[in-house]
Amino acid sequence: MNEYKVLDGKIVSESGLPWMPRLFCDDRLMFEINNNEITEIKYFNPTAIGNHIVLRKNFYKCITFFARSKKASYEFLPSKTSLTPYGFDSLWNFPEGEIDFSIKAVKNSLVITLVPRKIEEGFRFLLELHQDSFFMPQTTPKPYYNPQLGGAPREWKNPVFEDNLLKTSYTDTRENQSCTTAVYMGATCDLSLKKTPNNDVFSFSTPVLEKDKEYTFVIAFESSEEKASKKIADMLGNFKTYLAEIEKRYAAVVEKAPRLICDNEKLSNFVALTPLINESLKMLDVEGALRANTKHYVAWGCDSIVHSMSLTNWGDNEYGEKILSLAQKLGFPIHCAYTVDSKRNCHAGQVSHLDASYIIALYSYVIGGGELTDYHYDFCKVILDKILATVDEKTGLFVTGTNMCFDYFSEEDGTKAPENCYGAKENGTMYQGIRAMQQLAFMKGDSESLERATKAALKFEENYLDIFYNKEAGYIPAAVESGTNKQINSYSAYLSVFENDFYTDLFEEVFGTTLEYFKENYISTNGLRPLSLDHPGFDADGNQTHCWWPTYNADFYSRMIFMLNETELIEQYLGWISYWSERLSMPEGMDVNSDNFGPKFDNWNMCCGAWQMFVMRAFYQTIIRSYIGADFDASGVTVYPYSGKENKIENLHAFGKIFNIENKGEGRYLSRIILNGKEIKGTNRIPFDMIESVNNIVIEKCDKAPELSVYSFNGAKITDYSIKENKISFNAEITGHAILKVITEKDITISIGGNEKVYKPVSSKVKITAQAVGKTKIEIRL
Repeated sequence: MNEYKVLDGKIVSESGLPWMPRLFCDDRLMFEINNNEITEIKYFNPTAIGNHIVLRKNFYKCITFFARSKKASYEFLPSKTSLTPYGFDSLWNFPEGEIDFSIKAVKNSLVITLVPRKIEEGFRFLLELHQDSFFMPQTTPKPYYNPQLGGAPREWKNPVFEDNLLKTSYTDTRENQSCTTAVYMGATCDLSLKKTPNNDVFSFSTPVLEKDKEYTFVIAFESSEEKASKKIADMLGNFKTYLAEIEKRYAAVVEKAPRLICDNEKLSNFVALTPLINESLKMLDVEGALRANTKHYVAWGCDSIVHSMSLTNWGDNEYGEKILSLAQKLGFPIHCAYTVDSKRNCHAGQVSHLDASYIIALYSYVIGGGELTDYHYDFCKVILDKILATVDEKTGLFVTGTNMCFDYFSEEDGTKAPENCYGAKENGTMYQGIRAMQQLAFMKGDSESLERATKAALKFEENYLDIFYNKEAGYIPAAVESGTNKQINSYSAYLSVFENDFYTDLFEEVFGTTLEYFKENYISTNGLRPLSLDHPGFDADGNQTHCWWPTYNADFYSRMIFMLNETELIEQYLGWISYWSERLSMPEGMDVNSDNFGPKFDNWNMCCGAWQMFVMRAFYQTIIRSYIGADFDASGVTVYPYSGKENKIENLHAFGKIFNIENKGEGRYLSRIILNGKEIKGTNRIPFDMIESVNNIVIEKCDKAPELSVYSFNGAKITDYSIKENKISFNAEITGHAILKVITEKDITISIGGNEKVYKPVSSKVKITAQAVGKTKIEIRL
């Protein structure tokens, strides 16, 4: 039953719907199929003040389908299914007939179509709707209250069947607010309606079915009865046009999407499906708004704006700009929840200090080839002022107030962050934002902002590890008290949302000891614990602290284990992604409360069939950055090979160009790069002037470390590259400052703009900070 293939963006199964319940959605509509019935429908009404559930299975079934004659009755049983994020096509077989049957979310309506291919005389199609499934919010008091089923008090109108339509609506009322959701159902054929007297089932019947004739039911959802009346008429007359539009939209996503070729089919499926799932979460009436989850949520500014390089890499960079524009419309803070009202206005909530994420997202958009407009850049300058206003002049760190994660812990045991502190996660994000701002300021010729951002970044780099890193523990605390530099007695795996490779510059030198701390405290069978099992706050709030939320550390952790070539941990990590990908789900938080392998679906964080946007983006980026080993910034691309099996990705997007990247050979070191047939040796950093509109890159690996090689130079654009007789030379366009790392076992001489200095390697690398604005000649020699 759960066997399937992914072909051209579609999930194809001979045996039916895999991994039920299956969720389907597009725009503001979600429906759930389980045991061959519709068990739940959610309409994310733009005027809603209550629960978004419209229909939900209660004691009886919700919506079921039958083929029925005087002699026999057959319930819908699908086979030969083809699934997209917004619905499915299937074959419905029974002894007397064979029907093509589909259910799809189209224009915030449910479109159910059947075409009998073989049918004996006398059969009709029945759609049965249980009135018991007209959802009413739960009123159970705590501790038995289920937050998923709560909401404002709701009053349904009695359903009316007239003019071949079933019409009903309900009103949610809370305090002085109210909103209406209308539900209208009709069909392209004449319907008869029978309501059973005992269990209140509305049974809609078609005329006797004719071979090859199409029958379509439409259930339309709107924010008023007047709108629903117009919509049902429009949909019944034009549903094919609207279906063609949605098919075209998703076909464009498939055409742009990268293709992963490797020995792990589950990873390849994940890469193929993620851009399509993301497409299904777009709220089409509000550009830039994406629902955070297939099932539970409307839109969260936080979820929409983090891990934005994924949008760039899978070819949806244009939508990245729409997300930015919506975030800018919201104002401060960027990391917030927002809902959308009937006037399409957004309302912000939740104060946060992570506005730097906007700068990072704009930077990702620019990496994708997007235009850096004054409109967005001027907003970044406002954010820069806001960030720099939090800088402690003595340390260069950002005073963020109480730490965002786990700041509700006890002061008595030292686990609660003080009111004035340097939050670890906040400081990591702000640093990445400052580094991105340098790049943007350089592009705009804004020397003042460039100078301010560079000064802040240099001061931060000078003091960050000295203040934050606990050498005895081998890790960093969740926060440090400003003024005293006292570290709190609380350690979390959520040290920062890893958004760009600038964070590697900051943290790489302590990857080794940090990983040992992760091994000791955070790595479970099923993911990463946010807190160690003996932390006094473990499981303090029911699920936040015993569930892994990959958006906070998947990229950091994967970069660490891939760079350190920890092959067993790498296989385990890829197995975590594969486990959920196989189940055609991507949870919000993975349960790591138990080390029994394979977390079970809990219908909240881990809903079967549900996809969480920020988690799938986080995992997607780890596949590009670490598994493929390609990291893009506005100045180029750096490759990071490891000793795993060969793999290849095609149709990757960056700079408005295409990248096909293949890892060949064995070993953890780079032997050479072949770019469009041209050999490049002695550098993991690809010269920018060699990049073309289509780039076929072969990364050849070996077991022996090179004598001399540029490992990374994030934020510096390399051109005019050459290597000859242990001497590397190139021009580097540096945006304020950039950190150069060179692989070597011997002393080397580095000349920057004619100024030479000899450096001794530490742990087989030389790391220096190059300060300049604009093009600078660099030479490196043994």
